[in-house]
This record gives sequence, structure tokens and C-alpha cells, in this order.
Amino acid sequence: MSIEDIILALDEQCRSECQAIFQEAHRQAEEIVRRAEAEAEEIRRSKREKVIAAAESEAAAMLYSARLRAKNLAVEIKESVLEDVFKKAAEEAGKLRERGDYQRIFTALLEEALAVLGEGGVLHVDPRDREVAEKAIKATGNDGRMGIKEDLNCLGGLVVSDKEGRINIVNTFDERLRRARERLKLEVTGILFGSVGVGSAASG
Repeated sequence: MSIEDIILALDEQCRSECQAIFQEAHRQAEEIVRRAEAEAEEIRRSKREKVIAAAESEAAAMLYSARLRAKNLAVEIKESVLEDVFKKAAEEAGKLRERGDYQRIFTALLEEALAVLGEGGVLHVDPRDREVAEKAIKATGNDGRMGIKEDLNCLGGLVVSDKEGRINIVNTFDERLRRARERLKLEVTGILFGSVGVGSAASG
């Protein structure tokens, strides 16, 4: 083999090896680009999911806040209505002394208290109800067995206590309105927040 043939063979081998190197480099470059594109897409997807999650969280917080404000507003409105209702109820209760059936109502309240406490004791009344109280005591058969104290300032009604003052049965209009108000407030809470809150207050 001549020198020229050897040089041609080497040149051919060099071109072949260079072409293989170029092809491998091109393949590796394409693989690097593919991995880079995949990583870039993953980063974009991750960021997109984070943005969506943040938006959903913000929307949920805004919805919760709006619902809470709506419930608070409803409570305020209900309480305002209750306040007006009980203000008018107190005004009407204060007029009961002027009615012809006040004596009957007062006597019924005394009988109700005596059914719990028993006979005797002390009848506490507003000074304006002295005469009504005396008639009620007679009507219940406790004349001479029950004392009267004019130590209340109330819309009407009475308080009966035992002689020792340890037990008090409160049957004033003021107390009855207060109990009714508490029950209605519990009912309103149940309506607004889905809980059953109707209860009763005991005398004492």
C-alpha cells in the first residue's frame, strides 16, 4: 500500500469517526433540550397549580368571610327586631295595672307561686300593688298567714319567699319577659346556625 493509499484510508476513517462524534453530540444535545423542555413544563405546571391553589384558597376565604358577615348581619337584625318587640311588650306589660283583669292575673301569679312554695311566706310587691296583693292573699285563703313587703319596683307581678328568705319564687312581669327573651334568642340562634337551642329557665 502506497503512502497515498494510507493517507486516504486515514482520512476516510477520520471523517467516519468525526461523523459518529457529531451524530452522538447531536443526539446528546437533543436529549438535553428534551429534558430541559420537560423540566420547564414541570416548573410551569407546578407554578400553575400553585397559582390555582392560591386562588381557590383565597376564594374560599372570601366566601367564608361573606357568609360570616351575612350571619352576623342576620343576628344583628334579629336582635334589633327582638329589642323592639320586647320594648313594646314591656310598655304593654306596664299598662296591665290599668286593666280590669289585673286583679285576676295577680291572683293567678300568686297561686302559681304558692303551688311551688306552699302556704304562708312573704309576698313582695310594688307599692302600687298593695291593695291588689291584699285581695289576692284573701282569694288564696292565706289571709293572716302571709305578710306583705312593698320592696319591689317592677312592671307588675310579685315575688313570694319563705319566712327565712332562702327561697324566692319570682313571678314579676319583668322576669317573665326576661325568660321569654332568652328563649327566643336561643331559637333565633338555632334558626341561623342550625342548632336546636330552646331551653327553659327555672324559677328561683
